[in-house]
Amino acid sequence: MSSRRFLVFLWILLAPVVALAAEAKLRALHLESSRLQKAVWLVEVMQGENQEMVYSRIYRREEGDPQWRLATILPAEVRDVTTYGGDLVALLHNGDWMIVGQSSGRRLPDNARLVALAGDERSLYALGELPASAPAHPDADPSASASEMMLYQLSRGQWERSASLPQEATSSLTLGVADGLPVLASLAEQTLSLWQLRGGSWQLLGSTEIATGEPARLFEEAGRLFIFLSGDDGAQILARDTRWLAPVHLPTQARVFTLGLAGGQLRFVY
Repeated sequence: MSSRRFLVFLWILLAPVVALAAEAKLRALHLESSRLQKAVWLVEVMQGENQEMVYSRIYRREEGDPQWRLATILPAEVRDVTTYGGDLVALLHNGDWMIVGQSSGRRLPDNARLVALAGDERSLYALGELPASAPAHPDADPSASASEMMLYQLSRGQWERSASLPQEATSSLTLGVADGLPVLASLAEQTLSLWQLRGGSWQLLGSTEIATGEPARLFEEAGRLFIFLSGDDGAQILARDTRWLAPVHLPTQARVFTLGLAGGQLRFVY
């Protein structure tokens, strides 16, 4: 994409933000697209003059339509978005989730805390943190109790346990879907590792060393996995198919809000 075309795209993309700049402060942006609907959603998380008032405006743009159209306003902070079928799914800051335009979805079983969502045309997966188990001995250090992470899959409107996470996946977790199967990224001591759940067990796809940043988004396009790394020193994209490809550093020193797919191409908003 030429620099001129890219700037035009960014202006169209950010037009809702520009219009709102005078009335509220922008806290976050999310970008998501649907292959089934051939549509793109832009979610603006806004903070009003009252510091406690946070709301999210969700815009939708159909393929071939140059205009963003306001789809809905949520009186809550959207933390992340994904798709399920042709619908947009929002993970809210309070841990609830919803298919946009419908009521809130069912909570995870086991009293698990919802951490992440990832979906595609057919499936929706959730990452949940189970309550910390009590120490086996009454005199044991309470801080030694550990919480377990569990993967769930939505089936006929009900969440079902799918698998525990790999023991090595302990921090900086990001969930995605590739070829209809869940993919997990984890960062530990600057080593980024990717797993995919196949046949009920996690298979390590590969690990690589990174210099800076943490995984913020994970998705697949044309058989290739993309990991968006965000950090104080800038943002970059890692890609993997049969091997790791060279990192792509995004050409801006400004804050990158999000990375996503739109119109069959990778788009980032800063």
